[in-house]
This record gives sequence, structure tokens and C-alpha cells, in this order.
Amino acid sequence: MEFVKRTLLFFLLLISSWSFGQVNYITKNISISDGLLANDVRSLYLDSRGVLWIGARFGLTQSVQGQIKISPIASKHRFTNVTGILEDKHGAIWSSSYGQGLLYQSEYQDFTITTEEGLLSDRVRELFLFEDKLYVGTTEGVSIVDIDDFSITNIKLPLIAEHSFEVSGFYAVKGSVYLTTINDGTYQIKGEELIKVNEFKRILSVFRHGDFVFYGTQNGLVVDNLKDHTQKVYTDVPSVRHINQANGQVYLVTSGVYENKGGIYLWTPEKVIDITKDLRINTTSLYTIEYDEVNDFLFIGSENDGLYQIDLFSALSYDDTIADVMSLCTDQKKLYIFSKEGLTIKKDDKTILQVSAALFKAFQQNKYNKYKKLTTKRNHFFEIDYTTSVDNIVFYKSIVNNNSLWVSSNIGTFELSLDGKLLNYYNIHQYEYAFFNGRLLETNPYGGVRVYDDLKNMKYTYYYRSDGSNIPRDIVSIAKVDDRLFFAGALDGLYTYSKLSGFKSLLDSGEFTEKRLKKLVYNPEEQVLYVATDFNDIYIVNVKDGVMIVSDVISSHELLGTNISLLESVSGKLIVGTDKGLTIFTKKGKFYVDDEQGFKHGEITSYTKVGNVLYIGTAKGVYILDTHYFQSRSRLLDVQISKVLVNGKLYKEYACIQEDSGKLVLPYRFNSLQLHFTVLGAKYPNKLQFKYRLKLTENWIEIREDKIDLHYLEAGVYPIDLKVYDYDSGNEQVYPLLYIEIEKPFYMTLWFFICCGLGIALISYIIYRNRLHRIEQLQEVKETKLTFAKKTAEEKANKLILEKRIVELKLQSVRSQMNTHFIFNVLSSIQYFILDNQSDAAFSYLGKFSRFMRTSLGFSAKDRISIEEELQYLANYVEIENMRLDGRITFEIDSQLPVDLRDVHIPPMLLQPFVENSIVHAFPPSIANPLIRIELRQEEFDIVIAIIDNGIGVNAKKQKRHSESSLGISIVRERMSFIQEYLEEDLVTTLRESGTIVLMRLRGILDR
Repeated sequence: MEFVKRTLLFFLLLISSWSFGQVNYITKNISISDGLLANDVRSLYLDSRGVLWIGARFGLTQSVQGQIKISPIASKHRFTNVTGILEDKHGAIWSSSYGQGLLYQSEYQDFTITTEEGLLSDRVRELFLFEDKLYVGTTEGVSIVDIDDFSITNIKLPLIAEHSFEVSGFYAVKGSVYLTTINDGTYQIKGEELIKVNEFKRILSVFRHGDFVFYGTQNGLVVDNLKDHTQKVYTDVPSVRHINQANGQVYLVTSGVYENKGGIYLWTPEKVIDITKDLRINTTSLYTIEYDEVNDFLFIGSENDGLYQIDLFSALSYDDTIADVMSLCTDQKKLYIFSKEGLTIKKDDKTILQVSAALFKAFQQNKYNKYKKLTTKRNHFFEIDYTTSVDNIVFYKSIVNNNSLWVSSNIGTFELSLDGKLLNYYNIHQYEYAFFNGRLLETNPYGGVRVYDDLKNMKYTYYYRSDGSNIPRDIVSIAKVDDRLFFAGALDGLYTYSKLSGFKSLLDSGEFTEKRLKKLVYNPEEQVLYVATDFNDIYIVNVKDGVMIVSDVISSHELLGTNISLLESVSGKLIVGTDKGLTIFTKKGKFYVDDEQGFKHGEITSYTKVGNVLYIGTAKGVYILDTHYFQSRSRLLDVQISKVLVNGKLYKEYACIQEDSGKLVLPYRFNSLQLHFTVLGAKYPNKLQFKYRLKLTENWIEIREDKIDLHYLEAGVYPIDLKVYDYDSGNEQVYPLLYIEIEKPFYMTLWFFICCGLGIALISYIIYRNRLHRIEQLQEVKETKLTFAKKTAEEKANKLILEKRIVELKLQSVRSQMNTHFIFNVLSSIQYFILDNQSDAAFSYLGKFSRFMRTSLGFSAKDRISIEEELQYLANYVEIENMRLDGRITFEIDSQLPVDLRDVHIPPMLLQPFVENSIVHAFPPSIANPLIRIELRQEEFDIVIAIIDNGIGVNAKKQKRHSESSLGISIVRERMSFIQEYLEEDLVTTLRESGTIVLMRLRGILDR
């Protein structure tokens, strides 16, 4: 795999040297908005699993498959100001802080190491691992930590009175460790002593690569050759903060200490080269650099702009020197770029000529009059607006033909030399055109084709659409196939043109029946024509020997995105561009390129190919796609189970589940699982497609997320495999994920059958013994039955008496509502209304009275009604009484209950006797504004109901009480005794000077 990658890298570098334009790497900027704790990235480290650790002022984060996550361990210890990160041989991560010492975290434990544990200083600048020792460079010297037992050894420091002994870096040579300092040169660590080896001053960083030691200083770079012990100084470099290697090359991270200058430099023995702009880094204040060798990512931490990720091995590169690209073409030596600014010609990575849009306009103004009268709509030309300004010029399509460069536009068609000189202007407004057998074929948007026999003198033959359906119209794409031209119609399908046969509609002939087309491209190596439709399906048409056969169809579902805007064949690979990115089809697989790889293109406006390279014009610039990249590259990913849920819980919460070396043994009832997995090591995680299978004999099932849901698995063994397809590398691998065994249910096991046999024997014995005793017990059973029958008869008789009494109470309650006085009063009122010719009032009164009577009779059949129904019943009763009393009585309800009144039930018509008592006895004419108020409140689980009136109150004692009222109240008391243990205080009547209060307590009703 490494050989393949290096070979491809060679091709990519070679292609970039051939490319036309300023080629930039694909760079991604990651900041706070993407999840970083801070934009000052001070330290970076890539661990053995491919996880990037990011140290910043506010703490520690990780980049796991492109997702930024805050380190929970660092957050737990509130570990900030991270200056260094390393991984030891046990897989544990060590982090250093300028102020908090060291943080250790492994799978089993985590803790901090500070001066309290023996460090020289908590202000740690550098970490270095050598053999089993961690060298800790602080502002006060060096501490050495044993990574196995965590013991600490402090190195004796030289006596320096003027300043502290501040360590800036470490390196190792021939088994010895050396340290550099900011103020005091370089030392060899020998035992517990330091031996000075050089006097280099202001060393900020150090790095050993091969036979060279690189000292990054405040004043530049010093390179020490370990073979001949010579030094070379590079002073044309700002302060070097960090040094690292990538692809065998040495990179320097620089930053101005007192001025705003710095960047990324590439070291060569002859000179150092500033590559900051090439890497598309927008800041000069940088801290650190790290290299991902597997994925060829270069990571650079900045002081204020977060993290930069540069792809050193990408299919894409980018030329952003020209924006608003409208058309591209090439003569294989030069690239011609038409944009809003005009024409730019590039060769060998340089712009060699620019022809402004104003020059095109001026050239048109000098030439257009000659054939202006000919090229009119009357003559079936697509007319030109000759007043179009320079800013509104649109270039449609450019072609190189017969050593000339041609471009069509909304102001006409121009012919230029390949060096960019304007040669001719033609009053031809055309979108799609082609040169065939030395003649120009112009397609007219209105329908029809014009074939020019003598273009300079505008001599042509025009083929009208009205001449027949074989004449093309609404043409959106043209492709040349041997001795034929193919035209794609937007609405009428595919057409062909040849010198012998002329124009032909393949829709009419039945050779190709798809109507709505969008793009055409021809692959001459395989003699295949690709036809893209408006529905984004792509037909693969074999056109060998002049015979058309549709051999296959690429469904729109196989594309990345919709709305095809690019269709090209490059070196046997089909490239399809859409609104979401590129899909590349090869003979061995499929690849995707989108914004994850840096293809943030917007609308694709044009494209052209040179050898294996495809140039793609967009509004933002030109993307260069090297198709050599799209070869299958073998790569093993790190696939692991991260979480297993069984019946909705973590499997470790169940004591009954057995785990052994990637195998789970589950009881039969624990058969619904959710498997979460992680996949590390992919360069572009979003390009991974996952499928799983339960057994080798079953089909693969595609999943969209990094989890597998398994419901109600039957008993058996499931060796679950995960298949991962990488749409970046074209690699497909199958990984064993988890081995699951679901045990058989107990009723299918051997011991269950044994137990069943024993149980049957035991039951048979018990039945035998019971039969022996049954005869002896028959007489006793008969006597027991007689006794029980008598007792049951007595209970039924008591129950009938009780039920009879309840019915009597209900009837009495109904009668209390329908006493003769009430009915007489109602009928008298109705008679009065009729005699007084108030028929509407009489009918209304009669209707309300009849509804009231129906409700009373309905309640008499129920054991319980809701409080809401009871209160509504009382309101209706008061309303009927008010109709004969001219609305004197005000009726109010105040509920302070926290529950819905519809959810609390009481015996029906429990409150009515008290309301009736108030209406009949409490309000003589002397009471000006009669008021009846019902209040409900909660006391623990009881409901207390108060019936309050403002009637005569105490004065009622002087008047004769009616027996009906007393009877109604006694009925209420007896009915209350059926629903609770009745006490005298449960129903209390209080007479006041101005009214009466009846308090009724329904005990425990809310608890029920």
C-alpha cells in the first residue's frame, strides 16, 4: 500500500508541475466554531490509533475521525495551558501544562503530577520520551519520570545567577539524550548531571532528522551536521517555534517575536522556502506542526486562527487566482480560461497573457456592422444585443480547432490565435456548436441547425425544424463520435449527423427512446457514449461499428448529489459532477469527492481535460483533479465495538451476560441488541459505507450510522461481520465485529425435559394420594358445602336489603327534587307565561324544566357522577328557580381543587337539598340580593364543600322549618355513610346573622 501511495504521490507532483495555474493545496481551517476550546493551538500529537490530540490555553481536545471532542479527563482535572502531548509504549497519554505540571491518562487510571509529587516546576514547556523515561523540560530544569512506576528523578542544574534554567527541547543521539535551553545553550544528560555541548543562544525548538540536528532560534535556523560536525546558519527565517518532518522533508513553524511575520518554511540544504501561501495558511503567528503519515495530513496550530489541516496527498488542487470562470479549453500546452474579466492564458504555472473583456467588446464594435442585417431573427438567427456592456458579457463555450481558439458569447462568436490575438468576429449568437469536417455547425435555440460552408463570407445551409422532426432543436450538448456528431436535445432526445446521412432523430427511429437529455461525452478507448438525462440517470451506449446498443444504465442513486453539471471521460474513468460533488466510476470501483476533501465548488460552469488531469471551472476558481488518484488502495482500518446495549441497557449491567474475548453469551430473553462501533484510520470518515451480516450465509444489509440494531434474535450463533467500503480509497474490507450466542430457552434444554419427567412422576404420585383421601373427605365436603350455602344465602339476603335501601334513598333523593311545591311552582310559572302571551318564555322554561327532569331521572340510575356534573346540575336547578323569581338569586362556584373536577366522583344529587333549602327558606323578600355560593377546597386527601347563602340565617330559628328539608338532609347523611365512615363533623350546618354555611367533608376521596 505504501508503494502505491508513493507512486501516486509522484504522479501528483508530476501533474502539479504540468498544471496550468497557481496550484494550491487543499487546506481546511478548524476553529472554535468547529468545537475547539480555543483558537490558540499550542501543541499537537497524533497517537497510535490516529487520534489527533490538540492542546490549547483552555484545555485539551481530540479530533476523532474529523469530529472534535473535548477530553473528559482533562476537563475532570481542569487541565489547561497545554504545552506538550505524548503517548508512551503502554498507550497512555501524557500532557504537560504551563502551570499545572503533568496529566497522565490511560484506560485504567488518570492523575496529575505536580511539584507536590516531586517535579522541579509546574511550568512545563517540553516533553520527550526515550526508552522508558519521560523527560520533562520546565522553566526550572529537567525532571525524569519513569513511565512504569512513576518515580521522579531531578537533574542537578548548573548555578546560574542571572536567570532560571529554562528548557526548550530535547533530542537523542546514539543512546544519549540532549536538551536545549533558551539562554544557556545545549547539554548532554549523563546520569543525573548535565554536560554542556554548545553555546547556541535563544534556542526555541530542536529536532533531529537523520544526520542533522535542527536548532530553531529566535534569530533563525542552525543546522548541525552530525557526520562532519559543521553548522550552517539560515538567518532569513523568523523565529522558529517548532520543527517536524513530513514525507521525509523538514518543515519549520515560524512566528515573529516582536513583529508580525512568520509562516511555514520548507528546509533544503541550499535554502529554506516560504510555503505559507502555497499551503493556503492565512496567518503568520504559528505555534506547532504535526504530521499524519498514514493519511498524509499536515496539521499546523496557530496563535489565533485555530488548527490548519493540509492534505499533502489529494486528488484535488486549487487555483484561486481567477474567479467567475465561465469557460475552459486547452490545446494541451496552454490553458484558456474565460471569465468575467476576459481571457487568461496560462502555461507552465504562469499567466502568459490576459485579454480583457473590454478588448472583446471593442473588437466586436469594429466588426459587427458587416453582417448585422443578415443575422436577424427574421433570418432565423438568435439575435445579439449590440448594446450589451462589458460588465454583462457572458462567455458560453470555447473550443480549439485548426490552430485557432473559438469562443461563443452573448455578444457574438470570436476567433483568436492560440497566442490570444483576436482574429475574427462573427455575428453568431450560439450556446452549443461544433466543427465537423472543417465546417461550423451552429445550433439555434429556436430550433434548427445552420451548417456554414464558407464561414468568413457567412455562406451557410439552414435546416429548419419545420422540415421535419429529424432536425435537432433545444440542443444542450454535442459529442463527436468517429464520423458522426451526436446532439442531446433537452426535450426531444438524441440526434445524429453525418455527411452521408444528414440529420436523424434516434427518438423517431426507436434507437434511443429517452427524451429529456442533459450531457454527452464519448470514450474513444471503449467506443462508448455516455448520455446523461434530466433525471440524472446515465445511459452507457455502445456505438461500435455505427450500431447503437444501450449496454447499461447508471442510476441517479449511485451519484453523489443530483443535477448533473459535469460529464467527462478521462483515461477510462467516468467523472460526473453535481451540486454535491464528483462521482468517479472506474472499472474496479467508485469514488466520491466533495467538500470533505475541499471541493467546495458551488456551480460547475465549465471543464476541460489534459491527459489524466481534469480542470473544473467554478465561480470561485479552477479545481485541478488528477485522475491517477482514483486507484484502489488497500488500507486496514481500526474497527472496534464501542458500546453494546442489550434490551436497552449496557450489557455490563447484567450479571447474567458472559463475555469472553469478543464473544457475548446471552440468555434467550436478552435478544434485542444495539451495537455501536467506531472506525478509525479513514482519511475521510464521511466517505465510508457500512454493511453488516449476521451469518456467512446471509445477505449484507446497509446501515447509515455507526450502529447496528438487532431485534428479537432467535437462539443460535451470530458471527457478525462489518463490511466497510471507502469511497476515497476505493478499498473494501470485511471486519469481524462481534461473536454473539443466544442461548436456547429453558424449555428447549435437556435439563428441562428431565425436570418435566420428574415433575410428571411427582404429579402422578400426588394425584394417587389425593384420590385415596377424597373418599374420606367427601362427607366432610358435603357438610362444608351445606354450611357455605347457608352463609351465602344470608349474605345475599343482606345484600338485597342493602341494595333495596340504596334504591329507596335514590328515589327519595329524586322525590326531594320533584316535590309538589317545586313542580307546582314551575307549572304555575309556565301557565303565567302562556296567559301573558309570552310563548317564547314559556317554551324556554318548559324546555329547561324537561331537561332538568331527564337529568334527575338519569342521575337516579347512577351510583356516581363527577363533581362537575353535580355542579352543572345545581346551576340548572337555580336557573329554573330564577326564571320564576325574576333572576333574584346569584349562584357562584369557587373551586380551589388542584384536580380536574371531571376526575372526582360522588353520589348524584348530594348537594341539591342544601341549595333547595336556601332557595325555599333563606330568601324572604327582605333579602335584597340573594346569593348562594359553593366553595370546594382540598384538605390532605379530603374534599371540603361549603354551601353558603346570605339569607336570614339565625332568624330562621324563629320560623317553622319544613319537614321536607329535614328529610332531604337526613337522606344526604345516610348516603354519605355508604361512601365513608360517617362522623357528625362530616356534615355541619352553621347559622349566622346573615346567612347559613353548610360544610360537607368527603373523606379520602382524592386518595381513591
